[in-house]
Amino acid sequence: MRFVDLIAEHLNFVLRCIYGAALILLSSVAVYFLFTATDRQNLPLLLVCGISILLIAPLLFFPSKIEFFSVASLLFSVYLLLQYCFYEKPASLLLYALFSAILFSRGYYRKHRFIKTGLTVLFFFILFSLQLRFGIQAFCKSLFTLAWYSLNIFLILFFYYLYLRNQGKARIEKILNLSQFAELTERDKEWLRLVQKETKYDTIAATWNVTTGTVKNRMHFIFDVIGVSDRIGFMATYGGFDLID
Repeated sequence: MRFVDLIAEHLNFVLRCIYGAALILLSSVAVYFLFTATDRQNLPLLLVCGISILLIAPLLFFPSKIEFFSVASLLFSVYLLLQYCFYEKPASLLLYALFSAILFSRGYYRKHRFIKTGLTVLFFFILFSLQLRFGIQAFCKSLFTLAWYSLNIFLILFFYYLYLRNQGKARIEKILNLSQFAELTERDKEWLRLVQKETKYDTIAATWNVTTGTVKNRMHFIFDVIGVSDRIGFMATYGGFDLID
């Protein structure tokens, strides 16, 4: 079994390991600056660490709610861009890219893709433009660093895509066999197909002569059975799949 398949099979465990490592790192940074800081200069960092710990800690119990991790990434990215010259702390770009990647994995860009992508890029460059307060020379140096790191990120993604394509990963047939989930009834499978077609819960309830609350509760059970957190997670994971029995 390939490494990617192993990660997919044990995704929740892998995510918990990532969250645990992040919590240890954040806690270490917070404790270090809490006991070594002699002024208020590090208060913003301590605040960001504290908020991020509060966001990430629940993920140990609900690992699929990765949008909380994206908020923590955004907080650190904004903090670094506001506090330092970009060429000194280019990690802000990586953290912002992580924030965008998590939104992408959650299906945020599935609708109105170009508008949302444009707004994401625009927000970063608005933050980046604040680098002008360090002077035009520092801004130009930061701009060069941004271009260099962006090029490297693009090349990494491009060559990784080529690798996946050569391995046949890009041509995997997208099929979800619902018969493997014995807990699902025929009605459950039909509701799942309707949700995949972006049918609203109110419409499903009216069609099947049940309440909207009944549909929501049952869909929560269905999503739990197939291993996704909610409707957004289902569409992000299985939006383009064929659902067969």
